[in-house]
Amino acid sequence: MAFATSTLLLAVSGCGVADDFAGPAVTPGSGTEVAATPEATRQTGASPASSPADGPPAASPIAFESPAVALGPLVWATEVDPDTHAPLRHVTSFVSNAPFIYATVAVQRVAVGTTIDAQWTYNRTRLEGLDASIVIDAPSADTWIEFHLSRTPPGTWPSGIYEVAIQVNGQPAVTGIVEVNDAENT
Repeated sequence: MAFATSTLLLAVSGCGVADDFAGPAVTPGSGTEVAATPEATRQTGASPASSPADGPPAASPIAFESPAVALGPLVWATEVDPDTHAPLRHVTSFVSNAPFIYATVAVQRVAVGTTIDAQWTYNRTRLEGLDASIVIDAPSADTWIEFHLSRTPPGTWPSGIYEVAIQVNGQPAVTGIVEVNDAENT
């Protein structure tokens, strides 16, 4: 499987993130700079999931289906299996000092040549420099795709609403919204 990622520095001030990207600056307040790295990976592995709990995920329904792919719902996680990329620690929100924001999707089947993109937004502002893309180079089933943002301490993520929109061959497929809260207030 081939995939493309880029490491960028987003200019976000506030509780924290900073990465440069070719889009608008996001400014929730004043703060520190954090290097965020968007990444995308696909791996064969465990069964699909959607349960917000620790441990191996349970089976989930199909959230999007086309001739090229069948996807489960998006699952947010603070940790993924290093081999399968299946979510291990499911969450419904993140604290601002979380080292990673993982967006995982169970793939029940996917065809060769399928392009799966992730587009990130913060408080409804598109973060184009953090977009990631995967081009599938081998057919597979029971696979996990994982997109994530990582930060470099000591900075923190700005509190607010983060969203990732997954597209398949340019068509909207699965969307997930999650809130990041100030770590000092949780």
